[in-house]
Amino acid sequence: MDGKKLDQDPMQMPSWSIGMACVWIVNRTSEASGRLWEGSLEDALLNHDDSPNDEIQNARTELINALTTGDVQATGLLPNGQRAPIPALEWEDMTFSYDLRNDDGLVQRATSADGSLYTYIRLGRQAVLERWPAEASRTADVITFPACRRRGRRPAYDWSALETAYWREVQLRGTPDPLNEDGWQTQADVERWIVQQREFRQASTSTVRRYARAWLNQVHKS
Repeated sequence: MDGKKLDQDPMQMPSWSIGMACVWIVNRTSEASGRLWEGSLEDALLNHDDSPNDEIQNARTELINALTTGDVQATGLLPNGQRAPIPALEWEDMTFSYDLRNDDGLVQRATSADGSLYTYIRLGRQAVLERWPAEASRTADVITFPACRRRGRRPAYDWSALETAYWREVQLRGTPDPLNEDGWQTQADVERWIVQQREFRQASTSTVRRYARAWLNQVHKS
């Protein structure tokens, strides 16, 4: 989730992603948090109608405040591939955006006032647990994962397999371009093609749009 692979029990991991920490701040039990950790960052950030999930947004504000005061510390990957500590003072003026990584899905990134870009941001799990302790009185039945509480869990989509199918389509029909055939000219045409695939009919509009844009950008850069 948020670029963090769950290759072991999340409660034993030395570090969490921002998305994982936000889910924990809302739920405070591994039982309730675990089901959303297994999903994508988008599952936590968005409601069924693609509006922002207020609980997760508020949790991120709490987390950024703790990072600004130094109560929680974080590291991030720099563009040169080195992982570096993120100074507490930088969080005060940090701006956030998202990157779509084919294998890792949606990943948060942060840019400081001096232009430093951090991706795959990691927080110490123990520091998060100390700042927002587990609440034994909360159970998965009482406070479930916030986004799914209102909309039901979205199915998992194999975007990697669909991307392979997309490139096969490009080989057959050419690159989507205004000079190409009707229905295969624009990003909107690619988005329609995606949701016409049976397994992707319920994919959210925002996710479909991100993947369509990313695939088209790969063509334009090549």
